[in-house]
Amino acid sequence: DQYELTPSRARVVVPGAIIFSEILSWLGASELTVTGMTLRDGLLVDLVKTWQSNESEMLRKTQLPRHAQPRNGDRSLLKYLEETAQRFHVDLAHARHTATLALSLFDQMLENGAPLMSEERKYLLVAAYLHDTGKIVSTPAHHKHSAYILRNLLIPGMNSLEWKKCGLIALFHRKDPPPKKDPLPGNNTGLHANQVRRMAALLRLVDGLDEDHTQNIDSIVLKISKKQALLELVQIKSDPVNMIYFREKSAYFEELFDLKIVSFVHSRRLGRGRPLN
Repeated sequence: DQYELTPSRARVVVPGAIIFSEILSWLGASELTVTGMTLRDGLLVDLVKTWQSNESEMLRKTQLPRHAQPRNGDRSLLKYLEETAQRFHVDLAHARHTATLALSLFDQMLENGAPLMSEERKYLLVAAYLHDTGKIVSTPAHHKHSAYILRNLLIPGMNSLEWKKCGLIALFHRKDPPPKKDPLPGNNTGLHANQVRRMAALLRLVDGLDEDHTQNIDSIVLKISKKQALLELVQIKSDPVNMIYFREKSAYFEELFDLKIVSFVHSRRLGRGRPLN
């Protein structure tokens, strides 16, 4: 009770202390420096350093000739994202599906007058493609590892601040949404923090439609009427959408954009719609 240890931790403290005491005696040392990091964190640092050492060569190979690149560089970026997703053993079908729906939702939000900025579309594309990269380290907390990986990648056409924003969007795609008040992790404030919040809201909503990676929702049609966001979801498979999960993931979108989501699923096979909520 004095040290606020959980019962499971308390059981290993004494045996661990004995082991450390023996190690100190064997080394002839009188003190030990304790780190707040874990062995998994250290392994991740080593992995990222290795990935970074190969990044320049990978970028050289994935860049299209200058004359063949579109003005916005999206083609070379997309090729980079495809190769990076494969490199981290990401479920490519889910990554492509999430990115496609997320960008479609972004474009329709923009058409409906939402206060979005053009560069945010690129951040959303990167985060949507690579939000699951952290699963290469650990599935339960993969969003945290994805954030670390993204902010340490050399993403073409982007600077270090933009990498960090992409990492934060991936961080907040699951579990708790971004805090309402600044700063966000990494001391992101103001405009940059709001960009993260907006793109995290879109990514959370879209990710909520594919909990089991079945890609059963083929497309989203958005219409905004007064304080409602009407979502027509075109379903191409029989797998049902987990509505409890979807509502949890879309709640932050509703709060941030002050819009109540009303969703309908339209089966391409049946040719008619039914309300989801």
